[in-house]
Amino acid sequence: MTLNYHRVISNSKPWTFLRLLFTWKASIWKAIYLELLCFLIVYGALAAVYRYVLDSDQQKIFEGIVRFFDERLDYIPLELVLGFFCTKVFNRWTTQYDNIGFIDK
Repeated sequence: MTLNYHRVISNSKPWTFLRLLFTWKASIWKAIYLELLCFLIVYGALAAVYRYVLDSDQQKIFEGIVRFFDERLDYIPLELVLGFFCTKVFNRWTTQYDNIGFIDK
């Protein structure tokens, strides 16, 4: 789908870039808004609980749990995750290629 933005940028003002950035059709925000919203809600809830609900002893326990998981982040190698991602991308590409109609067939 082709979107024409020439009318928007013809009268350029300081907020024109932001207006283009938040244009809903074919926007990057449309692709990631659910994941971003979930992340921000969970992050905000954890930060509020850590800062306002937990006392100093409980904060130290929470920090110990965070350190525990941080040390074990290397147990899942990045190459493994990247391999799964590349396989998924390649399978999508081959599926699209297989669905192209050819005249010779």
